[in-house]
Amino acid sequence: MLLKKLTLKNFRCYDEFALPVDGRLSILIGENDCGKSVILDAIHALLSPQGCRDQDVRITPKQKRAEPSCITGEFVVESHDALPEEYRSGDNGNMFVIRRSFEKNAAKTFVVGYSYSDTRFDDSNFKGADIQKNLLKEYGLKPAGKELDRRAQRTELINQKKLTQTRAEIELPSWNAVMPYLPRTERIDSTEYRHPDAMIQRALQSVVSNVITPIDPKTGEPRELASLRTVRRKLKERLDQEISKAKTTLQVSHQRLRNLSIEPNIDFSRCLTTGNIAIDIGAGTHLIESYGEGTKKRIWMGLLEWERETSGNFAQSVVRLYDEPDVNLHYEAQRELFKTIFGLTANDELKMQCFVCTHSVFLIDRAPLNAINLIKMKDESRRSLTRVATPETGSIVGFLNDIGKSVGLTNTTLLYERAFLSVEGESEEASIPIIYTELYGTTMAEDGIVLINLHSCSAWKSILELLLRNRIAVTYMLLDNDCRDINSSARLTKQELSTIGCSADYLSNNVTFIGTKEYEDAFSDAAICTALNNHYPLENGDCWLPSDIATLRLKSTKFSDDLRNEIRSRCIIRQRNNTRKPEIARAIAASMGRADVPEDLRKALSKVRRLAGYP
Repeated sequence: MLLKKLTLKNFRCYDEFALPVDGRLSILIGENDCGKSVILDAIHALLSPQGCRDQDVRITPKQKRAEPSCITGEFVVESHDALPEEYRSGDNGNMFVIRRSFEKNAAKTFVVGYSYSDTRFDDSNFKGADIQKNLLKEYGLKPAGKELDRRAQRTELINQKKLTQTRAEIELPSWNAVMPYLPRTERIDSTEYRHPDAMIQRALQSVVSNVITPIDPKTGEPRELASLRTVRRKLKERLDQEISKAKTTLQVSHQRLRNLSIEPNIDFSRCLTTGNIAIDIGAGTHLIESYGEGTKKRIWMGLLEWERETSGNFAQSVVRLYDEPDVNLHYEAQRELFKTIFGLTANDELKMQCFVCTHSVFLIDRAPLNAINLIKMKDESRRSLTRVATPETGSIVGFLNDIGKSVGLTNTTLLYERAFLSVEGESEEASIPIIYTELYGTTMAEDGIVLINLHSCSAWKSILELLLRNRIAVTYMLLDNDCRDINSSARLTKQELSTIGCSADYLSNNVTFIGTKEYEDAFSDAAICTALNNHYPLENGDCWLPSDIATLRLKSTKFSDDLRNEIRSRCIIRQRNNTRKPEIARAIAASMGRADVPEDLRKALSKVRRLAGYP
């Protein structure tokens, strides 16, 4: 099974919250105490027989319990799942919906499945030998002696059309009714590396599970060994007898006791436990607990890889929950950790789905865009979810950093930074950070403003569309004036912007067009002249004059190209290799004062600062 959606209601810090899930890897990020680990707890509670705990129920601002606390999971049923037809839903029977409801003294389990026209035959009611026998007699059947056979007689009534079934949410009589068909959960906490023996035991128990529940060659589905089914039946019969005795004994000391309900969970894989584990790394054999943190971490990383290898034998789906596994891991160890996690989820044969809570920039920036879930706190009980909307055009499949590095855009910056300034040239990229600091006394990075140079990226259109889909409210553009010309050869034209979501209002409010034609021609003759005398003195010993720049403007068709060529032909020889446009723009920015900043550039920087939350 593959979890596709998790819904929480009144669970811990959540009033109502829905987490859509795409694929086998989900990365949960957000500030401390925003509820990332709570989601892992909810998945574990959904798929395990644990009862209700006081801390699972949300406490309202008025200090009241918001009961019931509910967790709902919607799963896609995969080909290897042996889920009975009565628990399936969806148009093709390929969905499984389970809801767990927790109240102070009880945990109830519901599934969307079949309900009988006579609801007395629903599993929640059709329990107890006397009830079953009386119902079957009422419908003209001679009740069988064993419960399994009596349930088969219920199916016979459907075949005889004496009963019909409809899809509905039904309450299960016990957790054991659905437990064999659910994915197994495995929790890996941030401190687990200190106890590698627990991981070894868990992995070996998984191997045991595979051995005792092999794939049936006829059906292709996992099926418990016949010999163990016999043992399970005998154990259950004996346990039921002992529970019945307990009821009788307890009623002697508590005469008001009417019933005692205990649901034994028989898990044969738990029969395996590991004793002391020792290793030898060159100084003799010692218990693993006697080694330091560094050795334990390295052993833990190796065990993760080993556990992945053993996972290839699992017949059952597995949901693995990682709670900040990157804590205390150095950069290279984080790389290996992500390689292991991604390897688990990339191989469909492993039937592994992973949820990872993390603060690691390394993991976040290397995760697929559709796997990232940013959880933000709205107040004590409400949370919001931010997910990256990917463009319909272009090719952002895999990792954003494959193309984002070239423009300074990563998953982390996309989700966390305060504002974005998009430009379309290397000159802007080289000079604007210098000018920004001159104007405001801080750097763009310190103020959370990311400068995106679209010109250097072959996938510029997809990058820009990504920004506009996710952060349009805090994205500003500084564009050359000639892009408004319908005959312009520029890639980024006004018409092109319209096709990727830039409305007329956006173009009016969030775009500044600079220069007569381009960014470089926006700077005054005097500012350029000062920069050239400081950084590109003339070979003949004379000084550059503002009139030199003014004359060049008059005869230029493209000012930036002609300025570069003029400098290269006339400046001192040792500087001629440094006459690329970015170097010239950087020199101009470094030589000017606040008063020299072009008005359009000043306007753009002021607006992007306001988008970032500054006055």
